[in-house]
Amino acid sequence: MPHDQRQPVRASRTAIRGRASVATSFCRQDTRARRPKPRSNVFGLESLEARFVLDASGTGTLPDYVVNPTLATSPAELAEAAAYRDVHGPGLLTGTGPLGKIGFDLSLAYEDYYYGSGSDIAGMPTGSGNVTYANSDLQILNNSIAFDAVPSGGIAALQTSLIAIGATGLQSASNEISAWIPVSDLASLANLSDLSYARALYKPVVRTGSVESQGDAAINAVAARANYDVTGAGVTVGVISDSFNTSGNGSEAADVASGDLPAAGVDVLGDMPDGTDEGRGMAQIIHDVAPGAAIDFDTGGTGDVTLAGAIDALQAAGANIIVDDVGPPDEAFFQDSLASQAIDNVVAEGVSYFSAAGNDANQSYESAFVPSTVKGPAGGVLMNFATSGAAVTQQEITIPAFDSLDLNFQWNQPFASLGGAGATSQVNVYVLDSSGQIVGSGNDPVVGGDAQQLLEYTAGATNQNFYLEFELVSGPAPTQIKYILDDDGGGATIDTNPTNSSTDFGHTNAAGAIGVAAAPYYETPAFGVSPPELEDFSSLSGTPIYIDDSGNYLQTPVVRQSLSVTGPDGVNTSFFGDQGDMLPDNPGEFNFFGTSAAAPHVAAVAALMMQASGGPSSLTESQIRTALDSSATTITVRTNNFNTSESIPITGTTNGYNYLAG
Repeated sequence: MPHDQRQPVRASRTAIRGRASVATSFCRQDTRARRPKPRSNVFGLESLEARFVLDASGTGTLPDYVVNPTLATSPAELAEAAAYRDVHGPGLLTGTGPLGKIGFDLSLAYEDYYYGSGSDIAGMPTGSGNVTYANSDLQILNNSIAFDAVPSGGIAALQTSLIAIGATGLQSASNEISAWIPVSDLASLANLSDLSYARALYKPVVRTGSVESQGDAAINAVAARANYDVTGAGVTVGVISDSFNTSGNGSEAADVASGDLPAAGVDVLGDMPDGTDEGRGMAQIIHDVAPGAAIDFDTGGTGDVTLAGAIDALQAAGANIIVDDVGPPDEAFFQDSLASQAIDNVVAEGVSYFSAAGNDANQSYESAFVPSTVKGPAGGVLMNFATSGAAVTQQEITIPAFDSLDLNFQWNQPFASLGGAGATSQVNVYVLDSSGQIVGSGNDPVVGGDAQQLLEYTAGATNQNFYLEFELVSGPAPTQIKYILDDDGGGATIDTNPTNSSTDFGHTNAAGAIGVAAAPYYETPAFGVSPPELEDFSSLSGTPIYIDDSGNYLQTPVVRQSLSVTGPDGVNTSFFGDQGDMLPDNPGEFNFFGTSAAAPHVAAVAALMMQASGGPSSLTESQIRTALDSSATTITVRTNNFNTSESIPITGTTNGYNYLAG
């Protein structure tokens, strides 16, 4: 209820800082070449804090201050307690509370606002002073917060209602609206009859002239430009990343002056505050390989809606080629996302689309949900991971020291945000430490919404073993579940009952997208290594599509081997990447790692191809894909993959990379 109508919460409101479905936009840059460093647990999970303690039956107990808020010792614990009951009501783990439609992240931000620095633990919150939000990765500016919303009826009616309660910056696609709202008005959002559910949006997390990319030599672009007298002139390359010119780390003007960007500058259609400017790093790579090409940029924003909008906007602005390095985790695994549909549409209009594949290797588990007879914390039944014999209800994983891990868990039921009927099953996910305490959970109500739970956990100062549990709380057992350990190449592993499954999903798995893997530039023929060697973190393709764009089940799942091209990474930019002396180049230079660096190299090669063939309209996406494939050189890959060989070309030469996806 609104804070001006409630009784003092010290003795009445409870919650824990659990975790549920979110919409985070990830830029895919690898972290393997930088020293891991701790960051805040953005979902408010303290590394070894007791959440639930399992008893012999598998049911759990909540922390004492959740059950009895009089034991809370800080405003943060009060806010955490209040947010949990906001979502679930007196059931704590089950049921729907007064803010249940907006989920835990928005509810916690709402409570943080009122239990901010001006609050008194002994009395009512004031909502004054400088607010410290527990989840520092939320998109919050001047106490307004970004969110996605799905209507209970028509989308136009919800748009009108959102504007009426003060929402701004509305963007819509399909059955979903993205917008901003003052944190203080989140209760009004939850009370809208036109709203089915809403979820918080997150800042993009980076995957990752005067300086020239070594990838220019690694892909033989120097020879291609000379032999065919091409620079990419007449071709426009659109770039989608987190931001372009907002980090305060260098500037577009300085890059133009140094020759690292085109003299005409870059047409920025939209930018994102407080980003990393990874898009400018990508643009520097494109300019090195195709110095005559024009470059446009748009931000991938915070989720599937804004990414789809950026794709449409760049195509409308005249981009002939588009390349992105963002991966919103609100994209569906088993159904084409809004961005996937946008890619297929622009490709049909003649655009060639390249997407960074991701940096999660094959750290994914995929299986039918096999119920055990063991009761779970919310009263349902736990998943049985065993393929034979006695039931095994936990799966061991390892999280390296200081590694921040996102666990994206989905099942093959329709996403309401994509226009389907929504999930018919409630499935929860828990992360337990070695003592049996649940240190992370995804358990927001999702029936009728999106079939997804997503949580994050940050390990402490040593490598830690954890145990996953999946609980079917209600509805039919899904015929397929899948999770991805997304730590951007940080080293998290699935230790028991692994399936080594695909890790590309969403728009990188679109029918029209050309996925790009990564090979370090210094392990290519141009630098004395033949055949070139794939980065061991490059994601694996093959995620099946079970559901069509209308939310109906396909008779036969569609499996796409979308990752067919490899480009170089570890290359220099003037400002972006890891700065150090670990690579065979000039000490202190910035080294841009990950598929985020590889993708713009290949997109720039496509620009050279287009000019050589007579201009943008002279080649179709299919012809570019075929030409890339036919000019490939075999690449060395990991031995635990299942995909068949796919080519990776470098235009104008006989050398390229062949990528066995993953």
